[in-house]
Amino acid sequence: MKKSLIALAVCGAMSTSMVAQADVMPEGVYSTVALERMSIEGEGGYDANPLVVSLGAGYEIMDNVSVEGKVGFGVDDDADQGLDADVNYMASVFVKADYDLTDEFSANARVGLSHVDVDFDAPGIHENDDVTGLGYGIGVSYQPKGTQWEYSAGYDVLVDGHDFNAESLSVTVSYKY
Repeated sequence: MKKSLIALAVCGAMSTSMVAQADVMPEGVYSTVALERMSIEGEGGYDANPLVVSLGAGYEIMDNVSVEGKVGFGVDDDADQGLDADVNYMASVFVKADYDLTDEFSANARVGLSHVDVDFDAPGIHENDDVTGLGYGIGVSYQPKGTQWEYSAGYDVLVDGHDFNAESLSVTVSYKY
């Protein structure tokens, strides 16, 4: 619970200061705050679903193409089959392509590099594992006309085919400067 409150306080403070400095940011820059429900699947057949809060930033390098990065921290762990998974941190860098469906709605696809660091605990066992690998995902976004705020939902495969697989479902709020 303490982790959750600390993470939410940090997110709130950072997003407030980012919005306050919007007038000094170049066009095309945006910041993000996301809540992600991860799925950590391992060789033993377990599937734990810890909760992660992430902060990110991006830059639109050309129409409908962006480069973005994010760093997330686990705020709630989860157990499956007696194995507890707690995300220490995760980091990703993606190239994202958007396709405008309407003036307010868009779909996107992204590909990049991700790193996930997880603690696994079971009775009498504590193990830390971290994996870096190819990440990819899809999403949809809604930006109401006349605002700089964007609301998104997405699905990402962060790492696949290593000691464990990590996927996430996310809800994101972005501010475009």
